[in-house]
Amino acid sequence: QRTYSSMQLTHHRHDHHHGEPTEGTPLTGGSSSATTTTTASDAKDVSGDPLVHHMSLMKEETADADDVEGKVHAGHKAPLMMEFKMFLQKQTSRSCLALSALVILIVLSILHAASTNRTHIVSIDNAEKAMLDLGISRSGHRIEMWYRTWGNRQTGVPVLFVHGGPGNAVADYHNINSKFFDKKKFFIVESDQRGTGRSQPSVWDSWHNMKHYEEISIDLMAEDFEMLREELGIDKWLVFGGSWGSTLSMFYGEQYPERSLGLIVRGVFLNTEPEFDDVYTPSRFIEAGNQKQIREFDYFFELAEREARDSEEEPLDKYDSERIVKLYNRMILRGDRMAIWAWYVYENNLMEEDPKNLYDFDKIDENAYGEAMGVAFFESQLFLDGQSKHPYRILERTNKLKENLPAPVHTWVCQGKRDQVCPPKYAQMLVDSLEEAEIPTYAHFIEAPHQCTDPVMQVCLKETVEDFYEKFTKGKLGLMNPI
Repeated sequence: QRTYSSMQLTHHRHDHHHGEPTEGTPLTGGSSSATTTTTASDAKDVSGDPLVHHMSLMKEETADADDVEGKVHAGHKAPLMMEFKMFLQKQTSRSCLALSALVILIVLSILHAASTNRTHIVSIDNAEKAMLDLGISRSGHRIEMWYRTWGNRQTGVPVLFVHGGPGNAVADYHNINSKFFDKKKFFIVESDQRGTGRSQPSVWDSWHNMKHYEEISIDLMAEDFEMLREELGIDKWLVFGGSWGSTLSMFYGEQYPERSLGLIVRGVFLNTEPEFDDVYTPSRFIEAGNQKQIREFDYFFELAEREARDSEEEPLDKYDSERIVKLYNRMILRGDRMAIWAWYVYENNLMEEDPKNLYDFDKIDENAYGEAMGVAFFESQLFLDGQSKHPYRILERTNKLKENLPAPVHTWVCQGKRDQVCPPKYAQMLVDSLEEAEIPTYAHFIEAPHQCTDPVMQVCLKETVEDFYEKFTKGKLGLMNPI
């Protein structure tokens, strides 16, 4: 009996180990009667009636077998329940771990996205700076253009800032563009035009570097911007510039309208002969009775008159603006310090309203002289080039802003009514030409001087930028695949 019961129990354990529990099947291949015979044979050794004793043994066997079987079933159920509970616990644990891992991944993704977004938004103080190789000049020197970028590189609207002068640089603006452009909404590109500021070789560093740029033209400068645009992988951008920057911005927009999202210009200068006469002759100042400016012009004219006399040329007429500029250009190219300084001072004092910011013709400020070299050279050089060699014809080409385009290039104008360097009548001429060509134009003639630092001018520029952004984001500019 013990052998039978033990074998039965062993069989249960064996089958349970393989995951297939059975009920009471012996491991031996014989029948139950064979087992009973073996038990009866053993009974012969017991005293008393063999049959009675056999029956008694059978009863005990049956009772013991039932008891063993019950114990076996009870013992079998307990491990199953325990294992099932363990299975559920493991599955629950695994589910919790999977859920926790998913939550962690989501949180990390959000943090990474936020971190990446912050990385792509750069303040103007942390602008990324670089140099762009523009090739070799006729003088055999390599030309490089300095530029910097800031704002939202990932999703911001690209902006090209075009500084004035010509001959000024980005540094002259003291980060004022951060007042006009939201770094989260725009990606701003600012460059020192070739030969100025931190571009190399720089006329700011030495007048000897002027020889590298004697072939300078507005076409070449517009091409420089195209090289920069391609370098940065920008398809189209908003073009934003004032003074000479308005000239170059308008020229670039007319030359490459398919690359222009829009134009915002301030203090419009078209480089026409009447503008020369208004600035480089005393006629406008005499008409207005502006004694201060008449005196300033007399000093400016004196150096040019002396140059003509020393060169034994015919006397200089003070109303011959082009010849006056040509004589100055000649003096500047040979490094005449007083001529360079007089050119710079004359323009500065013409546009400056604050007496504290006026310069003295007779006293060179060495801190400003580097900039003076850049302004004197590039202005005289480019103004003359645009007058005689390669006229800009900005007014005649405004129709280019809509030719072969899905929509015309919208144009905004901020013009100060008190602007002495770029009189408002020329901005009005531009507006009239734009409207005649059916270019969407938004003109603002405001009570302000020339400078973008003027508070009223700043408000105008900020509002025009916001107006552009609203129209752009709402699809009101008619652009297809705008960026």
